[in-house]
Amino acid sequence: MIKKVSIISPCLNEEKNINRFLDAIGAQDYPHHAIEVLIADGMSSDKTRELAAAWTKAHDIDVKIVDNKRVIAEFGNAEALKVASGDYVYLMGADEEMAQTDMISAFVRAFEVFPDIVGVEQEFLHIPGGPLINNFLSVIHIGDLLARDIAIKPRQVEKKVIDGRVFRKYEFYPGYPSTMFLKREAITGFIGGDTYEEGQVTLRLALEKNNKMAMIDNYGVYHYSIKSFGHYLRKLRRIALKHTTRIQERKTWVSYTGARTYIFAFLHITLVFPILFAIAKAIQKRKLLWLMYAPMAVITTVVYSWNWLKLKITKKKAW
Repeated sequence: MIKKVSIISPCLNEEKNINRFLDAIGAQDYPHHAIEVLIADGMSSDKTRELAAAWTKAHDIDVKIVDNKRVIAEFGNAEALKVASGDYVYLMGADEEMAQTDMISAFVRAFEVFPDIVGVEQEFLHIPGGPLINNFLSVIHIGDLLARDIAIKPRQVEKKVIDGRVFRKYEFYPGYPSTMFLKREAITGFIGGDTYEEGQVTLRLALEKNNKMAMIDNYGVYHYSIKSFGHYLRKLRRIALKHTTRIQERKTWVSYTGARTYIFAFLHITLVFPILFAIAKAIQKRKLLWLMYAPMAVITTVVYSWNWLKLKITKKKAW
């Protein structure tokens, strides 16, 4: 029996990205009748809705618009989940693009290869000709360096090569934030609430020891996330606001990283560690993009520290 896949995309004013996002889904070799796309739109004022509606009329994949009147992505995720009907749920930004036409098929296959996993994590892939800072963030596999360094890394426990694909199984632990292609049955307890926060989902699964996931070598998305350095700084400020709001309300994945936040914040500011680490990684991975680690580590930590202090004083919240 073919499993149904629900792709949820929280978005706001994505007219420049929405067709590329949908075209990559439309190019998938997975049966189109078993794919639904739920666009949780934060009441866009551009042509996002019109373009999505036009795309739907011209293709055989079910695309629905879900109103997200509270605008913030976590609220949109929750609203879309309430109407999602897939056996698997996958959150994607409208600024992302599936890199392979067999990506959904491969991800579903991973659950057959490793029946005990709860999800499949995608890679972020280098975009040919893409902005330098955007491709650097793809290389480090996460949106900012401080989060990358303080996260508790998963442990590989098994590897299988099937039909030319390399499937790896990992155990992940509290303190590891992730976006995954998830089994719906693993997240039923999160459906129906006001918000759906990926970091909190991963944390709960890890705490419950329901913590097996897979990755497939070189399978993932192109993430057109950052257009410029200024855009990166603005995005960091928004992330800082959301993170501060979360830790005021509950434990988050960072609560389980111990003193790593303070240790790496200090190491970043010293600049000596980032320079040595950047050189070592550039040599090890044979990618010069890693040399950006040093300045970006300092900038990221300064921005986080300043925004954390400012938000502590103003008591501002993201929601």
